[in-house]
This record gives sequence, structure tokens and C-alpha cells, in this order.
Amino acid sequence: MVYINSNIVSALIPNPKKVIDGPGASNSSTDVEELPSPIENCLYDRSSDVDGANSGSDDELSSTPGIVPNHVKPTCRVPPYKEQGTLTMPGYTGLRNIGNTCFMNAVLQALVNTKDLRDYFLQKLHYIDINQTNPLGMKGHLAMVFGDFMADMWSGMKVVHEPSNLKKLIGQKATQFANYAQHDAQEFLTFLLDGLHEDLNRIVTKGTTETIESDGLPDEVIAEKSWRNHLARNDSIIVDLFHGQLKSHLRCPECFRESVTFDPFVSLPVPFPKTHRLISLYFWYKDPYMKPLKVLLK
Repeated sequence: MVYINSNIVSALIPNPKKVIDGPGASNSSTDVEELPSPIENCLYDRSSDVDGANSGSDDELSSTPGIVPNHVKPTCRVPPYKEQGTLTMPGYTGLRNIGNTCFMNAVLQALVNTKDLRDYFLQKLHYIDINQTNPLGMKGHLAMVFGDFMADMWSGMKVVHEPSNLKKLIGQKATQFANYAQHDAQEFLTFLLDGLHEDLNRIVTKGTTETIESDGLPDEVIAEKSWRNHLARNDSIIVDLFHGQLKSHLRCPECFRESVTFDPFVSLPVPFPKTHRLISLYFWYKDPYMKPLKVLLK
């Protein structure tokens, strides 16, 4: 049984139900079973200019049984290159230095790979939280540009990305970052997080807060009241992910009065003593079911 595309057969052989006798062929007829074409969008180039130098030989080949002339051979249209395919694994996009901006790129890569922050921007939840009336923010421009930057970094369409738009916008607000010199990474991180927080602060009207007095209350109660005070004026994805509380315990050497406060922080500076010794740092999670974390620093 011979399987031949019926469209090709009808174009090449007048009687597709018979096989033309030729060298080595029998005189018996063979039925041809018609099947769907496995090739889509096939075109037939019937131009007489094909192989112009060999046009004379085509006439000779056409009279030879079983030989298909060149000018009637099917040519397939190749589909256009799909430009939307991924070029790299999402999240593996690098950052190009714009001058001496490795300090900025190190911070940006850390934020890009912060899972909860990534999901927040990729799901475009920042559209809901943008605060255009906050005088401390940038009318939402920083949050929008950072969201576009996050999408580019996780699109898989770029092997290397140049964060020029983000750097330009930050330089307009903080002139110390407008040039292409080296700067402190922690300073840049603090400014960027503060800017994103103000652009995404869900508190539109900030009310007054009360002063929290310890008065012998348990630390958990003081911490909870202090945190509610903080959330009354500051509530954003940046607060959710990066803000914490630092406990300060003061005792007067004369009256022996004690004061316990819990102050919010974004970055936690760690002092390094001149002499080498171990310092124990304890981190308590807001979730009471999570075990406190102890870190030893030498």
C-alpha cells in the first residue's frame, strides 16, 4: 500500500488511481489511499525561473516516467520565528553595571529574589495599594517603575537587564545616587525601601498615636501596643516584610526606674566591639508559635 498526499498527486499525476509504467514497474494498477496532508501551508512554486540554467532539462525530465520536474516540486512555507519564546530561566536575568553601580545591583538582586515581594509585584497587587496623595512618596511612580523592573527580571526574556529607568528615577529624588560613582549599598537599600513604602502606604489619613508606657507590663503587651501604634501610620508590603521591633531596656542608676520600649526598624545595625567576644542576638517572631531565633556573632 502506497501512502501519498492526494493534493500533491493530483498536481503531478493526471490519473492518481494508476501508477505510471516505468523502469522496474509492473503493468498492474495499484490503488492509492488518500491521507490528510502532514504538511500545512504547502505552496507550489510554478515559476519558470527556478533553476533557470536547467530549464531545458526540466522538459526532458517531464517526459521521463516517475520523475517530477523541479518547477512543480512543493516548497513549504517556514513559520516565522517566534520572538516571544523564553531566552533564559525566569529569575536568572543578570544586571548590567551603569558605571560603578554594583552596590545598586547587589541590592536589587536581593530584592528581586525575595519571594513574597516578587509575588506581590508580579501579581500586580501594587496597583491596588498605590498612594498618590502621600507627600512623602513619589506619587506612585517609584512603585510602578519597580514593578516593571521586577516583571523584566522574571520574564525570562532577558539574559541581562540594565536598570536605567529605576536608577534615573531614584537619582531625581536622591541626588547622591544620580551619578555613576560607588555608594553604600545599605544606604541605597534604606532609601529604596522607604520610597516603596511611602508609595504603597495603605494609610491615607494618618491619625495621632499614643505614647506607650511600660508600667511593669509584660513585654508581649508592650510590643503589641507599640506595633499597633506603628501600623496606625505605616501599613504596606514593605512593613509586612521588612519592618521589625527593637527592644530597648533602660534603667536609671539613681532612682532605679526602668523603661522598656519597642521601636520599629527597617535595618538593624549590629555593633562590632574592638575586642573579640561572642554577642548573642535574639529574634522573636510576631507569631507566638514560632521559636525565637538565636544568632551568635563573634
